[in-house]
Parts: sequence; C-alpha cells; structure tokens
Amino acid sequence: MKSLNTNNTRTLFASALILLLAACGGESTEQAAAPAASMAAVTFSSQAQDGANAFASNCAACHGAELEGTTLGPLLIGNAFLQRWGTQTPALLLNNIQANMPPGGNDSLSDEDYTNIVAHILSSNGVDAVTEALTASTDFEIADNISRVVAQRSRPEPEPPQGVTVAGRIENFTPVTDAMLENPDPADWPMHRRNYYGHSFSPLDQITTENAGNLTLEWVWNMHEGDSEPAPLVYDGIMYLINPGNVIQALDAATGDLIWENWAGPANRQDMRNIAIYNDKIIQATTDARLVALDARTGEQVWETEVADASKGFSNSSGPIVADGKVILGLAGCARYIPEDCYISAHDANTGELEWRFNTIA
Repeated sequence: MKSLNTNNTRTLFASALILLLAACGGESTEQAAAPAASMAAVTFSSQAQDGANAFASNCAACHGAELEGTTLGPLLIGNAFLQRWGTQTPALLLNNIQANMPPGGNDSLSDEDYTNIVAHILSSNGVDAVTEALTASTDFEIADNISRVVAQRSRPEPEPPQGVTVAGRIENFTPVTDAMLENPDPADWPMHRRNYYGHSFSPLDQITTENAGNLTLEWVWNMHEGDSEPAPLVYDGIMYLINPGNVIQALDAATGDLIWENWAGPANRQDMRNIAIYNDKIIQATTDARLVALDARTGEQVWETEVADASKGFSNSSGPIVADGKVILGLAGCARYIPEDCYISAHDANTGELEWRFNTIA
C-alpha cells in the first residue's frame, strides 16, 4: 500500500511538472511573440502621435507648437507648406529634415524619431488617406493623400481675376524722385518705415498726446482674406495698399474710396509685407518670386520680371526698396530644403532688367 502511494505521488509529481513546463513554454512563446506583435501594430497614426511628442521637445521652439512658424523657423502647416511639399514625397521630406534639422544636429534623435516627426507634420496638414507606417522610402505624393485637397481638385473653381479689376485714374500725379525718397515730405510715407533710416516716425504734429483721445473713426476698408502684414505707402494723399494674394489697391487716404485695383497673381492667401514707389510706378514683389511694376496713376502693368524659379520653392515675402533708380530685393524660399542659394538682386526701376546679384551665405 505504501509502495502504491509512492508511485501515485511520483506520477502526480511528474504530471504536474509536465503541465508546469508546458505552461512555462506557452508563456515564453507568447512573450517572444509580443515584440513582433507590437512592431506589427505600428501605423501612420501611432507614428504621428509619437511624433507630436518628439516635435514638441525638439522642433516647436523654432517652428511653433502648432507648426505655425516663428522668427526662428518657417511654418510647417497650411497652404504655404503644401505649395512647397504637396507634390513631393514623405521620403524626400524626411531626408531633408534629417539632413538639416535641427541646425547643428541632435544625436539624441533616432531615425525612428525623425520618421515620427514627419508623420506628425503630415497628419497636422490633413494627410488622412494613409494607414501604413512611414519608412525612409515611402514615395506617395503628399497632396494625393489629403482628402480635402483631392476634393478641391474635383470641384471646378472660377479663374481668379487678372490685371486691373477696378479702373480709375489719379490725376495730377507728380513722379517720385530720389530726392523725395531721401527727404520725404512730412505728409508722405513713401517707403517701409518711411525713410532709409527706418525711423518709423512721422514729423506731422497735428495729432498730439493732448488731443489723441479725441480721435474718431473716419473710414474702414476690408482687405482681402489671408495672411496679412502689410505696410501701406502714402504719397500725395493716396494710400497704396498690398493685400494677400498679390493684390494692389490705391485708395483716397482722406475718404477710403477705392481708385484702382490690380491682381498680379497668384491669387493665394499668402502675405507680402511692403511695396515700393518710384517715378510713376508702384513696384511689388509677388509670392511666386516675380517683380511687377504698375503705373501708379492707373494700376496698369508696366513691366514684369522673374526673379527666381517658383517651381523650386523660391518666393518673396518682404517687398523691395528703391535706391538710386534700382529696385533691391531679397529672395526668400531657400532657408530650408533647397540646395540653391538665395540672393539679393538689383533691377532697373524703369525696365525690371537685372543689374546685379549677390549670393547670400545663409
């Protein structure tokens, strides 16, 4: 009887040991499979979520928490970004960011971090037709995977206006000379910040600290929609105003009445900060890297010249200044991702012909 109990005990022990080993083996298999399952679960959406954290820690200080851009770095969201990157691939965007950002490098950022940051940027710009995780070779066209962009393409839109859309004429116009720009009349504001010294100060004394509280609203003017940082010019009672979308308007400064309007295009919502006046011309730089001169009296185009190839991403955001008969302009659009240099160029104010060009270091 004792022997039988011993055998039973041994049998039970062996069975229990087998079951325990089987259980351990099963657990080991599941644990080994867990990392593979975790890797398989990586998606574009999960990358974008992780990328948001990486962006906040490494990129937001220069590019803004909402990708809106700052003085230290360009915006990475909206129409301006899509115009530059909409026809490109995530692989190209990743390559450029990884090669150039942040300035000076950051060894703590892994390849995975960079990929996740790109996913966050694309997701923030509306990329919603992608589920698979991004890789260093993902080659779809970015704009093709944004539903709202694809929908807009399928909707016919009217062609935007071009040229003079409101006709009028400023009578008794006195051409602006170099001497007038060097020493502006107190009643005029003929360039950005008023004079070459950038004083941003008017010598007029009709409004004082004593009577400023008595000022009342005289007129209001609705500008075109879009990003807007305009610096209007005032000359001989006329206000020349640049609107988003490369639209120039001439207004009676006393009444706010529109005299003429010109659409130079492209009709986007991007901003241009200032324009210039010289002789009988209003000179504007456009957001697609052109210089255009309009007749200051009528708004009719006098000349146009291409400063750089907009298809490569070049643009203008700050307008020109005129000195000694030359229109001087700093090109934009190559601060990031473009191998070609930007430059400062000078053009004949009467013809638009290139006089000289100086490649900048940055």
